[in-house]
Amino acid sequence: MLGLFFISWFSTPINVQAANNNRVLLVYDSQNTSAAANQNIDALQRTLTSMNLRVKTVEQSDYKKGELNQHYQGVITMINWRALGLVNQSFINDRNNFSGIKLHIGQDLDETEIKELGGSSQKLYRQQFILKNNDDEQL
Repeated sequence: MLGLFFISWFSTPINVQAANNNRVLLVYDSQNTSAAANQNIDALQRTLTSMNLRVKTVEQSDYKKGELNQHYQGVITMINWRALGLVNQSFINDRNNFSGIKLHIGQDLDETEIKELGGSSQKLYRQQFILKNNDDEQL
């Protein structure tokens, strides 16, 4: 009898309520399919979804002014093609005024993002670094 109870208890569906504000807006500059960078967008979407976040993905050319609002917990800017970069001024202005969590993936942080991080930037060209951890190192 006890065995039947455990089977019944474990097979009973459980409704899980997600957090009210678990929405994230992902804005990318280009899919850049020639470099297979569209796979980066897909991988990021799957990762965020696995963390129980609802992701709305928008190419910057399709972004409309005011789309980034208080309904979003965070915004992710993804630079997939440095030659294009972030050019949608409506998104840039909305992101700069957004008070939620901000994440930038890729190159070319703008001045506002750098100031918000409290840092500075320096471009390095064709340099290699060696990461060392005790006796281990990696180029």
